[in-house]
Amino acid sequence: MVSELVSVLHYGCYTVITLNYDTLIEAAVASQHLDPHGSGTNPQAMALFSDPDEFPHPDELSVPGPRQPRSVTPDDLLRGQPPQRPHSSWPDGPGAATMRLLKLHGSLDWWWVPRDQSGATLSRHDTGSRFDAPVPLSEEDRSLRLPGRERFLIPPLSTKSPYYRNPITRQLWQDAYRALCSAKRISLVGYSLPLADIVMSGMLRSAIREGDGQVTVDIVNRDPTGLQERVIALSPGRPSIQPNIMEGGGCVESFAGQLGSELSMMVAEKVGSLPFTPGASDGPAYVAWHQGRRPITRCETTGDGALIVITDDESSLPSHVLSSSLHSGASDSHNVWLSSRGPDQRNPSDQEGP
Repeated sequence: MVSELVSVLHYGCYTVITLNYDTLIEAAVASQHLDPHGSGTNPQAMALFSDPDEFPHPDELSVPGPRQPRSVTPDDLLRGQPPQRPHSSWPDGPGAATMRLLKLHGSLDWWWVPRDQSGATLSRHDTGSRFDAPVPLSEEDRSLRLPGRERFLIPPLSTKSPYYRNPITRQLWQDAYRALCSAKRISLVGYSLPLADIVMSGMLRSAIREGDGQVTVDIVNRDPTGLQERVIALSPGRPSIQPNIMEGGGCVESFAGQLGSELSMMVAEKVGSLPFTPGASDGPAYVAWHQGRRPITRCETTGDGALIVITDDESSLPSHVLSSSLHSGASDSHNVWLSSRGPDQRNPSDQEGP
């Protein structure tokens, strides 16, 4: 479920705002080989849901030796905020077209010199943990790699503290606010909007009021009792909020499936709108889905440069789609994801081993 959810968030280019300290999303991304569509050297080529082994980037075919296509990394999600030291995987030039991860309360893999208001010592240290393969940070390694530093974890109720005085934290909260203001859809996933969380409630209330239209709010929670009323109260007297409630033990899995279906339809519409004009293409377009889960079964190319897409009988996509340039990104970035997990769920980097 986590892998599918992360894939949807990646290809949908969602903004993910989290108050959790864990590194589950980072571990999920590091465990998969997500295609950084739009980040290649040929901006006219984009792979949607592509397998890099079956559908390599055209530029990679001319490189001698074994191909090592770049995958999305946790640093791509964080946009280098905070930077990873001393060897950052954040690439030169444009980053991957992927989700944006905003960790407003810090993270278990963020470290700083306590009370540093400049933000100069705040950095991310990736141990290389993957799902089923955690890599703990020993005290000896910490003292060698991160001397004098402590984990950067912001207590939930510390509204005025040194944590918020450094520029990186302030920038993350500003980015979160801007994302909420422009969002047409906000998803509260496992987040109950507690009354004690005045800062987050205030930011949501202000962002919804500053928005220029109606906002759909997904409430994804095992027990949403009282949550719908608190959400509607964010915009009293204005019918600007449309709640969409998903509850029960499988609510997150159901929601991930719903997002995946919506994203598939958006991609289908984009592919279906490509011009069927011989010789009008200016770059290749690769379209591929996981076998048995998506309508496209095979792609073939012809001598005149056409890309033939063979689909299932039930598919509404056209049978033939010429190669053409596609806009980078499968959807508009008007979705914001808010997540929160319970204390009983463990972080992969804190486990003893596989």
